[in-house]
Amino acid sequence: DDTASRYAVDSVSRDVLVGMVGASNSSEDLNALLADVGLVVIAGGGNLNDLWPEHVSMRLLLCKAANSRGIDVIITGQGLGPFFVDGVVSDVRQMFEIARVIGVRDSQSYGLCLAWGIPAERVFLGPDDAMWNLSREKGMPSLKLPAAVPERFIVASFSEWHGAFASPEEHLERCVNLIEDVHAVTSLPVLLLPQEGSLNGLDRLRDVAFHDRIEHIVGSTVARSLTVLSTTDCRLLIRHSELVVSSRYHPVVFAMAEGVPAVGVVVDDYTHSKISQALGSQGDFGFTIPLPLFRREDARIAVDILWSARVEVGEILTEAERDTHSLQKTWWDLIADLPSPGEDRELLPGQIGSPRREPSSALSVDSVIPRLRSDSDAMARLAFRVWESRAESERYIRSLQEHFADAQGRLFSAAEYAQSLETEIKKLNSQTPS
Repeated sequence: DDTASRYAVDSVSRDVLVGMVGASNSSEDLNALLADVGLVVIAGGGNLNDLWPEHVSMRLLLCKAANSRGIDVIITGQGLGPFFVDGVVSDVRQMFEIARVIGVRDSQSYGLCLAWGIPAERVFLGPDDAMWNLSREKGMPSLKLPAAVPERFIVASFSEWHGAFASPEEHLERCVNLIEDVHAVTSLPVLLLPQEGSLNGLDRLRDVAFHDRIEHIVGSTVARSLTVLSTTDCRLLIRHSELVVSSRYHPVVFAMAEGVPAVGVVVDDYTHSKISQALGSQGDFGFTIPLPLFRREDARIAVDILWSARVEVGEILTEAERDTHSLQKTWWDLIADLPSPGEDRELLPGQIGSPRREPSSALSVDSVIPRLRSDSDAMARLAFRVWESRAESERYIRSLQEHFADAQGRLFSAAEYAQSLETEIKKLNSQTPS
């Protein structure tokens, strides 16, 4: 409903699609839904993973329905995983086998496609669709902010999600410490940009509420909590910022597209996968801070060194963005010119490749930020060991839950059987002469 009202497009409620999954009459409903559809495009989203199996189920349902009706399916801008549940992997593979062409936004996802046996000529490794740049001829419009945007500022964005290794209060404290360090290093105010919250600007929910708590602790001269902005305003705000610090995915993507250095904040294997791939999309000129292993001295070093190299890094990111824009245009031109079924020509004319590039100037990761690189990698390796242990624990817990559910089912069956025996005994007793 929000999408329909904001962009004036027709929409189908998510609840309707969820209700179709596994429903006996879903075929009739899907016939009505796809009656006038000529192409199904599954676009964007890092939600093809275990965390949102319902999204996978809905998309697979649409893919199968479209395929049975001879409607082409295009998948674009996907980031896959992490996966721990075989059933989810199987469903995603089925979707990708149905799709005519597939666009993925990171090398990990590209590798998964090839490992699943998807022909390389059907898979395009390119930038996230959200990196498509706005015209640089546009100036800064009037933003929907509670007060005027300062001349120079930092953008930060945090989710309230704290992961499995910190309490909500510990997560808040670490975010507060990071904001204080960013302000101390840069001497600039921090604008807290939410990705999730109320669209009416009045209800303080989700990211907005979490940012409000940060502002209350550090003070409004250090950080200011904003309301939810439109995508255009988010992009323009980040374009005019001097550094982005974010545990949210899209602010990092926008920063890479706008030539702004970024520090990623990660709390688990899922956020690390998304954020690190976004930062690496333009050549690894950004760094992740694993919040579960937060050490203020390391985080401050990371911010300080990236801040000192921000001009050079920004120039390289801006140059890389030109190639990114060209790749995106190539991809969508190919989509528009896909051969009809049975037409004898290639789906994709050869391997188009990846937007990753080597630095074209004297600036390199090794020469500019060696201390940061080693510190960040060491923390990330340690974090991964912790998260891998957690993943193994989660698998074990799932197996215990399955065994418990099975035992419960057997116990319930035994109880029913015992009750039926008791009923039969009572019948026999009532029929026996006294």
